[in-house]
Amino acid sequence: MEIPPVPGPPGPAGLSSLTYVSADFGPFPAHTQYSGEATCDDGLNAVGGGVLTDSEVAGEQAVNSTFPSDPTTWFGAVDNNSTHQLGFTVYAVCAPAGSVNP
Repeated sequence: MEIPPVPGPPGPAGLSSLTYVSADFGPFPAHTQYSGEATCDDGLNAVGGGVLTDSEVAGEQAVNSTFPSDPTTWFGAVDNNSTHQLGFTVYAVCAPAGSVNP
């Protein structure tokens, strides 16, 4: 005998809007590591993010790390493995949040 599903109470509202912010860094010298951050506007929290490197050649740059450095900011660190100057862009995906838990 199959038991019919019983609906539960509604959950909290999901994200109602997203905003994308970015910050450009560099160019930086060859054979160096550099970092930067993209910060959400007031009232918004970083719910995601990432890094885009300038190089179009595989291996010239490596994303060392990318993570939320605080509730409103996305961090990225990049290694320039090339023989010339290169930069990068850090992106943050921002949204309003009723509460933020560490």
